[in-house]
Parts: sequence; C-alpha cells; structure tokens
Amino acid sequence: MYVSLSAWGVDLVCCCSNALQHPLLRKLGVRNNRLPYDYVPRMWAKWAMLIFGIQARLEGWENVRAFYESGTSTIGLFEHSSFFDFIVVMGSSNLLFKWVSKKSLYKIPMLGLMGYMSGMIPIDRTNLQSAKTSLDWAAHVAQYYGRAIAIAPEGTRSANGQLAEFKKGAFHLALNCKVDATPLILFGAYHLWPPNTICPSPGVVTLRFLQPLKTEQYQPDKYNLMLKDARRAMLHEMTIPPANIINNNNSSTKSMAPSTSTAYGLLSATTVVSTYALTATLGWAVWKLIQYCRH
Repeated sequence: MYVSLSAWGVDLVCCCSNALQHPLLRKLGVRNNRLPYDYVPRMWAKWAMLIFGIQARLEGWENVRAFYESGTSTIGLFEHSSFFDFIVVMGSSNLLFKWVSKKSLYKIPMLGLMGYMSGMIPIDRTNLQSAKTSLDWAAHVAQYYGRAIAIAPEGTRSANGQLAEFKKGAFHLALNCKVDATPLILFGAYHLWPPNTICPSPGVVTLRFLQPLKTEQYQPDKYNLMLKDARRAMLHEMTIPPANIINNNNSSTKSMAPSTSTAYGLLSATTVVSTYALTATLGWAVWKLIQYCRH
C-alpha cells in the first residue's frame, strides 16, 4: 500500500512539472523514453504487476529496439483482450507509448487528470468528428515529439479473446504521419482477466513485438491493404505459442489458465481500489491546500 501511495504521489508531482521539464531537457539532448516522467508510468505499471501477481515475458524486442534507442516514433497496434494489456506493455517494455484510449476512462477522478497531464490521448468513439480530432492530435504527437503511440486497431476490447475486426483509424494514423506500425500480441492476458470478471488471476503474460510494417511500402490511400497485412501477421503470430509455453511439458491452454483462487483476485482488486481511493483523497486535499494558500 505504501508503495502505491508513493507511486501515485510521485506521479502527481511529476505530472505537474512535466510540461516545464521536458522541452528544456529535449533541447539538452535527452531523448524520448529517458525523460523524467517516462519512468513514472513504468514504475506504476511494475507496481500493479506486483500487486496482481503478473509475471511478464518479452519477445521480439529486437523489432523495436531501434525505436527505443533513437527515441523515434512507431504506431503500436496492440491486440486488446484484457485490462492487463496496458499494465503489461508499460511494465515490461522500456519503449514508452502514449495511449489512445476511450474518453470515459478520463472521467475517473485523479486517474483521468493524470492521464491528460501525462500525454495520453482520449478518443470519443461515438463522435466521428471528435475521434478524427483525437487521431489528428496523435499524429502531431508522433511527428512533432517523436512519441510512440499505442492504439487498438479493433477499436475496443475483445469479448472472447479472439482478434476482432479492425477499424481503419489506426492505419489512417500511421499513413498520415508516415510512421511505421508495429503490431503487438499479448498471450495469457485474456485468461487472467477476461471481460465481465471482477477478480483477476495471477499468472504469466507474454508480450510479443512483431516486425514493423513500413509505411513507405503503402500509398497514402491504401490503408485497407495495410490493415489486411497487419491483421494477417497478427493472426499468424497468435498461432505460435510463446517460448515459455513451448518449453513447458504441459499444454499451452493449461499453462495460460488462471492459477489462483477468487480470494486472491478479490484481495488484489481490493488493494488497488483502496489505495487508489486513499491517494485520490490525498490529491484532493493537496489541491484544496494549494487553493487555500493562494487566497
């Protein structure tokens, strides 16, 4: 719990100073993925993985190493099947993504504020014009700041763990800003926290980076071709089990199945909710104190 309080407290402080620090540090030559606030989401995600009992395995890092080392952008096309997706990608990879995520998440007190201040990008899927504006901003972040962008090509979380039909927005984004797109597959996340399940289970999740799709190979209006290529690559990779499962004598289905009791999942969820409530209250109190001191 104290780790959680510290993580959220540091997050709040860093959010407030982020806008002032990063432009100056960029001029001094500090690259993306190494700026001060870049370490905070990783710390928070690692803490969440620890609380939930998630062990992450990373495959295909060589496919994105150049983006990390150079601090340049890529559009991460992640297969979205679980609430664990964000946590595992942030906690197991040094490549920091700015996430395009549904606007309703930003209505959650404190969490929404920190999302805005840390550069995450809300999108209203019910409003076409608003969604286009959000994607235009994501393109600006990728081009001007060189930030990696994460977006679910399915548009929403899968209901059954299978790859749903792709929407065209992610591919318009990649081609419009001329940034290579990197598909991501997560093995095991759906089994540990499927939809309509309150209590998650601990276990192993494997994050696999696929080879990037080069936007220079596609004409600007050929987003459908890029969509088909990305979907074909992801479907193929989903048939290849992770190394930790191949090396296991048990079947892949059994290896990825939840291995916990409901009590543990309930305890994990309760811990996260209670510490979040405490830190949200603390943040509210600090905000009120600042307002009082100004008067």
